[in-house]
Amino acid sequence: MDVHYRQPHVAEYFGQLSAWLTKPATMRLFETVKHQTTTISVKP
Repeated sequence: MDVHYRQPHVAEYFGQLSAWLTKPATMRLFETVKHQTTTISVKP
């Protein structure tokens, strides 16, 4: 675990964690609908 905690991405995460925890949480709930296909157009 010591090696993991010294990784740059983990250090960055822990560096930002306190700022994230001071803000109110936002939740988004999604429902999966079976047997339904959705097409999304993507413009380049």
